Amino acid sequence: MKETHPMTGEKKLNSYSILKGPEWNNPADPSQGMTGNMYFILTEYYENPAGFQNHQELGSKWPMIQEFQQMLFTYVVGYTFPGTTVATIE
Repeated sequence: MKETHPMTGEKKLNSYSILKGPEWNNPADPSQGMTGNMYFILTEYYENPAGFQNHQELGSKWPMIQEFQQMLFTYVVGYTFPGTTVATIE
């Protein structure tokens, strides 16, 4: 992402992360074990809407965009864009 997305200026990518973790049968009772499913959570946060628009433009030229879109349609995927930050630790 650092190679393709601006890290400064109006189109700045403020943060990017991918989280991976198991799905629990009952998160309130870990003794019930896991389902065998895995969650992946990708987050991107841009300085303003111009950054997200730039991301969309770059993504449309990405060589693997078709494979990525197929994954989105094959698996259970939730996303919000544009989204609004409603709380942070700061």
